[in-house]
Amino acid sequence: MSEHKALAVVVGATGAFGDLLVEVLGVRRELVRGACRRVPPKDWSIGGAPRKWPRAPVPQPGRARHEA
Repeated sequence: MSEHKALAVVVGATGAFGDLLVEVLGVRRELVRGACRRVPPKDWSIGGAPRKWPRAPVPQPGRARHEA
């Protein structure tokens, strides 16, 4: 991904998060502040567990309901 496109993704995500705070939590937009930082994959956490721990497979849409 180009640096320009990566910046556009960050700006879009930051704006969407600000919208969420305003629309869902009722925070006044002028009070919303934020920052977006890259986190190396080795430092990721998913559902409160470090990413390096094995995870259960992600269910595929529509398959789990119809298989018995």
